[in-house]
Amino acid sequence: MTQDEQQLACEIGLILQRLRRDKGWTQKTLAERVAGGVNTTYIGKIERGDQLPSLKILLRLSQALDVSIGDFFYSPIAPPGDATSPVLHLDPLLQALRNRGIDGIALVRAVLDAVGQHVLVAPPRRVDQDATAQAVRADGRVIPLPMSQHRPED
Repeated sequence: MTQDEQQLACEIGLILQRLRRDKGWTQKTLAERVAGGVNTTYIGKIERGDQLPSLKILLRLSQALDVSIGDFFYSPIAPPGDATSPVLHLDPLLQALRNRGIDGIALVRAVLDAVGQHVLVAPPRRVDQDATAQAVRADGRVIPLPMSQHRPED
């Protein structure tokens, strides 16, 4: 894992552990409640930050815990001087988006929408420059799809 991925894995692990403990569940209980099932050892690895779970696993964990998947990316850690301001960790998520297929992109967009970040996803050669500029001015983010994700123009 890269340093950014390791940091994200640790943060997700701490959030997962807090959400699980808030329910009064053991790792075994959570593992049994995850749709499709996951191994108790895998839950432990995620909580320790030894494993960065896929977005599909995070979605299944969030469903089992009855929370939004965005809760894993919306940390209650506040910057100095502001005890109430949450910190949003989007950069590792946006990096992961760059090499995903269309299903992965849809899942990442759902996560970003859940935390109030709106994203315009467009193929690189078909980006409408005016629309892109307008989206950026509106605090949106534009993420071009890799070339392999769309058909060439006729």
